Amino acid sequence: MALVRPAAMWHGHGMPDQASLSRRQVLRAGAGVAGLAFGGLVVGGQSQNAGAFAAATPADWADLGRSIRGTLIMPNDPAYATARLGWNTIYDGIAPQAVLQPAGVGDVQQAIAFCRDTGVRPTPRSGGHSFQGFSTSTGLIIDMSAMKSVTMNSQRSRARIGAGAVLIDVYAKLFQQGKMAIPGGTCPMVGISGLTQGGGVGPFIREYGLTLDRLVGAHIVTADGQHRYVNASEDRDIFWAIRGGGGGNFGVVTAFDFVPVPADMPTISANMTFAWRHAERVLEAFQTWPDALPASAHPNLVLATSDRSANAQPTATVGLWYRGSRARADQAMREFIAEVGVAPTSQTVLKQTFFEAEYDEYCAGFTEGQCTPVTSPGGLLPRLGLSTYSEISSAPWPRAANDVIVEELERWQRDRLLQPEGVSSALQAGKVIIEPLSGAVHDTAPTATAFPYRDGWLVYQFQSRVRPGAPAETVAAGQSWVNRFMSRLTPWRTGAEYSNYGNRELDQWATAYYGVNLPRLRKVKAAVDPGGLFRFEQSVRPDART
Repeated sequence: MALVRPAAMWHGHGMPDQASLSRRQVLRAGAGVAGLAFGGLVVGGQSQNAGAFAAATPADWADLGRSIRGTLIMPNDPAYATARLGWNTIYDGIAPQAVLQPAGVGDVQQAIAFCRDTGVRPTPRSGGHSFQGFSTSTGLIIDMSAMKSVTMNSQRSRARIGAGAVLIDVYAKLFQQGKMAIPGGTCPMVGISGLTQGGGVGPFIREYGLTLDRLVGAHIVTADGQHRYVNASEDRDIFWAIRGGGGGNFGVVTAFDFVPVPADMPTISANMTFAWRHAERVLEAFQTWPDALPASAHPNLVLATSDRSANAQPTATVGLWYRGSRARADQAMREFIAEVGVAPTSQTVLKQTFFEAEYDEYCAGFTEGQCTPVTSPGGLLPRLGLSTYSEISSAPWPRAANDVIVEELERWQRDRLLQPEGVSSALQAGKVIIEPLSGAVHDTAPTATAFPYRDGWLVYQFQSRVRPGAPAETVAAGQSWVNRFMSRLTPWRTGAEYSNYGNRELDQWATAYYGVNLPRLRKVKAAVDPGGLFRFEQSVRPDART
């Protein structure tokens, strides 16, 4: 497929500034050089936080605020208390020195120049959903949430999505503009940037590939301050790296150009819940079910603990997204039930538009304003404390492995610290989520993008989820539970992990995330960010250190 630079139909994003300018050079020349006007919120003071590369002076922050069109939020501003937070409550104790919400590319360039000059760590944030908490730091958060436009050309052949857009807005706007979509996940508040740069798993992947497989170009500001447009012919190595090399490693992406996919057919969304005593049968049947389904079908399996009560047990729920006829979806479910050998205790089937199905996955019964995080005015979507590992399997697991999964969920269910009285399992639970990584995902070579696991079978998430404000001992118990879980599964694990579902305690994380593509990623890092300006606990290093 020929990859074409977007035409002048795109508005409001600005053209690349090819000069690598320091912040002080720009300020000496005057804000007009960069096309900037005063509009930043300047508040005095600074935060001396351990772990930042450096702490800037009040004068530095004042200069930065005057140089941008967006908003600079300092610790003594009323907005700081929520602006600093990511989604994962485990990392709420991390206090950035400031949060910058850029209004355009020029603001991002100013932020990068500021960080180079002062030594403050830049941390890009799109949706703030990093499972490992890497979208927060003790440096400068570059919060892209104001750069969230979603536009599509009249031919519906290209969609430009600002890096601050979250999935519910992406789906809504592409559907409204032409009943189109991109293959992405189902969680509404996940940001497009981290999703795409890590891979992008969701209900369209068996038909259209990962989210990154539909990407044809991106705007990015690199560590030298340059604003580059990267695609298959321009800055090809960077374009390769941001497709699977993980968010925040190679610069601040400000917009993505995708080839959208049709979303104008009915979507069948179904759930079948089975009695827990049959969980092993469900696990065994599910592992081979995707191969029996057409590419337009995407199943998932969720095993989760329940609210504490006298006879509470975990649940086993099989979901199915089917783009097509209700009759074929019903037939697929009947075949799965026959394979399990027992009927589900409950079953729901809905025929909806694609957007209705996506919205209802998390937001059924909510208004549009309520389908936002609790940190937003009127928002009802909860924040959680999450510790997770993943596994990309290469073949079905044997019964012994499935036994471990069942036993560990039962262990959590019995534990009164992990599953306490009076706390909803919607806010605190042990959970395993399994989805196929097959179909069109396999059509791309392992080294064609930075995402290496093109022969994967299933992708697993093993989650410890604890309520906001949970005591430290509960958070630690959840991490210990998931650590033990992974240790017990060692005989069957491939060592392949999906970076978007990673864990800070993972050994050999670089190899686990990037596999055969790690050496090339390091070379790209050395070329585009040799000083490691974009650095965090699991960032790609420009050498062989992990």
